[in-house]
Amino acid sequence: MSIRHRRALVTPAVCAVLLCAAPADAQPVANDFAVRVDGGQNAHYEDQFYLVCDDAVPGANSAACDVGTGDFSYELWIRAEAASNSNSSRGPYGPDSEVFAYDWIDGNIFLDRDVWGGSCDGRDFGAAILDGRVGFGTGGGPSGFTLYGSTPVTDGLWHHVALVREAGVALRIYVDGVLDVESAQYAQSDDLSIPDAGCTQGSAIGPEHQPVLVVGQEKHGLGGISLTGDFDELRIWASARSGAEIASTWNRVVDCGDDPALVGYYRFEAGTGTVAGDLCQRSPDGVVDNGTAGRGEWISDAPLLVPEPHAVLLGVAVVAALGRLGRSRRSRRRAPPARGTAVAAPALGDIVWAREDDP
Repeated sequence: MSIRHRRALVTPAVCAVLLCAAPADAQPVANDFAVRVDGGQNAHYEDQFYLVCDDAVPGANSAACDVGTGDFSYELWIRAEAASNSNSSRGPYGPDSEVFAYDWIDGNIFLDRDVWGGSCDGRDFGAAILDGRVGFGTGGGPSGFTLYGSTPVTDGLWHHVALVREAGVALRIYVDGVLDVESAQYAQSDDLSIPDAGCTQGSAIGPEHQPVLVVGQEKHGLGGISLTGDFDELRIWASARSGAEIASTWNRVVDCGDDPALVGYYRFEAGTGTVAGDLCQRSPDGVVDNGTAGRGEWISDAPLLVPEPHAVLLGVAVVAALGRLGRSRRSRRRAPPARGTAVAAPALGDIVWAREDDP
């Protein structure tokens, strides 16, 4: 059997056979709506998106979105201005710093899954704008830890924020697909999920409120410590996403089938009503509270996203297709890949190698 390599031009016909990558100048996909919140002192579950991830009573009834047993990641887009999101850290602590304290709770909160007293006290995590940057923390009371970012996000523009907890290793904050800061002293590996035994009542908040994740506002309705601005595209992962994973998808629509660790994906594309569903159908529907003007309003000014890229593997079936479509002369200037080598997804106009085995 002899082996020869041919190069093939990726044409529209080839793309009909292969899953091609979106070109660098791909047009944005539909992303029509986002949610606006006003940061005011409102009653529980007003001016926010909330998601119930457990029933808070004894029994194994957690939804997939009840992450926190180990690694997890949250991604979302936020837009805020400095004048209305001016809360500062207690230190004050400078950019790229970390502190063993529950300080993220003092910022303009945009993600809140803390619990308040009772048997689940300390199973907390959340994120806020502090001194114009992102603060991300886990734990409560003496077990609290807060990481302060260094990239300003209160310039009135949309910014993608990724919050990663690698249990026992580090917390990381990414802004617009780039690592902003990574902790050096984080060693917490505590289980932060809602326990199957449920939560007893704590302070002023009953157990029915404890397992709720809130986006856009401080969870317990306290005034002056919530986001004033917009949010969109919430993704919840039961894994610590790597820098490469975040960089490849931060500004794209993600395919739910690519990774089972994507346990919740809320695109906020309804544009009306109060229900925001999980695109992946792995977690419950959440609620957008928009009962009062200025509180939890739908807006038609969302961040632009591009189509998802797809990787391909040059195997026997692909080679057969390429062998029939658009052959060209051999090139002596670079060696072809080994058979079965995973390569970047081709785009229209690319030249790719096809390896053929002749009997």
